[in-house]
Amino acid sequence: MSIKIKKMWCIMQVSKRVLQLKDSPLRKLTPLIEAKKKEGKTFIHFNIGQPDLETPQCFFDAIQNFKGNNVPYAPSLGIPPLIEAIQGYFKHQGISFKSNEIIVTTGSSEAIFFVMNAICDPFDEVLIPEPYYVNTVSFMKQLDVVVKGIPTYASDRYHLPSMQDIETHITPRTKAMLLTHPNNPTGTVYSEYEMEMLKEIAIKHHLYLVVDEVYTGIVYDQIPSRSFASLEDLDDHVVIIDSVSKRYSSCGARIGAIASRNHNLMKEIGKLAQARLSAPTLEQIGAVALYNIAPSFIKKTAEIYECRRNVMVNALKDIEGIHVSVPEGAFYCLVDTPFHSAEAFALWCVEHFHVNHESIVVAPAQDFYSNPKSGAHQIRLAFVHDVVVLEKGLNLLKEAIKQYTFVQKGINV
Repeated sequence: MSIKIKKMWCIMQVSKRVLQLKDSPLRKLTPLIEAKKKEGKTFIHFNIGQPDLETPQCFFDAIQNFKGNNVPYAPSLGIPPLIEAIQGYFKHQGISFKSNEIIVTTGSSEAIFFVMNAICDPFDEVLIPEPYYVNTVSFMKQLDVVVKGIPTYASDRYHLPSMQDIETHITPRTKAMLLTHPNNPTGTVYSEYEMEMLKEIAIKHHLYLVVDEVYTGIVYDQIPSRSFASLEDLDDHVVIIDSVSKRYSSCGARIGAIASRNHNLMKEIGKLAQARLSAPTLEQIGAVALYNIAPSFIKKTAEIYECRRNVMVNALKDIEGIHVSVPEGAFYCLVDTPFHSAEAFALWCVEHFHVNHESIVVAPAQDFYSNPKSGAHQIRLAFVHDVVVLEKGLNLLKEAIKQYTFVQKGINV
């Protein structure tokens, strides 16, 4: 005998954890952009830090030379040749890591997620200078970790406040400070004084100092810069995050690394690495070749981006109503616009603005702050195009700002 069950129409529930996550401000316009492309509109993308420079050929050659007839899991902590290559990369900077002090990850995103998972319990706190890389907050929310922003300002080129100011944000639940060096989205390169100050805070308050160094070497104006791993007396505190994505234009390879001399922490992170089995095998083989590239390659890459930075900054200074803090490193400009809602401006550029069916995509910066109002008027621009495309895109931006100013006043354009 069969029993008929009447279907009850209802919405299947999802977790509260995922509901508290926001769409990425860097990618949430993608569906609309793709729809507009089908209508014949083209875009110059300033919103994503996707380098346009060629990935070094050695990456592809290494994968092509793979001789196996089966692609196996890699060791959970990373293939030995890659760990050795990462050791060599740090050695060029005068920094020594043992093989058991490095874990290979599936990109720097997984690295940050692993580190915070190993450091923090739910409702613990992490201090991050703001504005910050927005995806970091998403990782924290997935772990129920509280992000406490340390305000920095364009008038100071987004350098850190005093030690006393930073210490006002520290509570008994504070476990770590997390920063990107050079910084995304501000381009700030932390000075020797700032590094020593953070060292003192970490020791005094027993905090981890987690530093995302994926933009290492992309520094301008001959500003001195070194890895936080080179600081003395911080072996138990410092955790370095690295990746092949930015320096080697290999974002899609999804190969990153964690480096720390805190053996107890690395042991626990190793459990997380085992649980996800391994990072991609073939991409690790390719990454060996990337990490073995001579440091002169990174210097030449930085020179290309410095030229692009100069083009972008000079063009932005020529746009009425715009203010830009000159970035010292990485490849982003954080820009003050004359609009109360840069998000609305970004949407308008995609939906309505074009010159001969060509437009731009910018990243609104409100979600780069713990209080969205602080960045509501800002956009982040990535200078990841050659100079010709940059100049074209910046001319479009200038026209878009001019037209949107009229739109704001209710004047048809």
